[in-house]
Amino acid sequence: MKNTIHQLSNSPTTYRKLQINHTRNKQQDHTALMDEAVNNFRYEDCQNEYWNPEEFSLLYGTPLWEQSSQHQRIILNQLYWVAYYSQIVSAEIATIFFNQTSATGLYAQEDFRLICDTLDLESAQERSHINAFRTISKQVEQALFGELIFTYPMRGPGRPHHVNKTSKFSIDLKIISLTPTY
Repeated sequence: MKNTIHQLSNSPTTYRKLQINHTRNKQQDHTALMDEAVNNFRYEDCQNEYWNPEEFSLLYGTPLWEQSSQHQRIILNQLYWVAYYSQIVSAEIATIFFNQTSATGLYAQEDFRLICDTLDLESAQERSHINAFRTISKQVEQALFGELIFTYPMRGPGRPHHVNKTSKFSIDLKIISLTPTY
């Protein structure tokens, strides 16, 4: 059987582009800053601020929005952020899973370490994002509802979604979609 995987060293231009990309990704990596910021995050310090432009708020432009107080509008704005990034966590988990699966398959191939290192860096960044999104979301949900509404327990691929059966707000995130499906 003939090996159909080509060596990157056979394409110096491609290999150089991958090196430049990896170097720039490391230089632009702000994971440590994000980790520091999330470790210092306190919802009480920013609970009266919009986190997004106003139009990125739950119920924006509806009669309910128009009747809401400024304080209620800020909460709706923050809840949009929480709901949105709670869904993004799923995409980040999938990215880590596929990065690691790809790196595992490629690592044994000649001169593919650079790609594997790039995938590892991205996976580390994704883990930092997940931690940030979940930390902020949990604080907001606990402060506003006394329980988690959008944030759900972490799980790996193939493990069933945990539903808190005692919660009057249990939500399966498969039902909530901030983007329409066609």
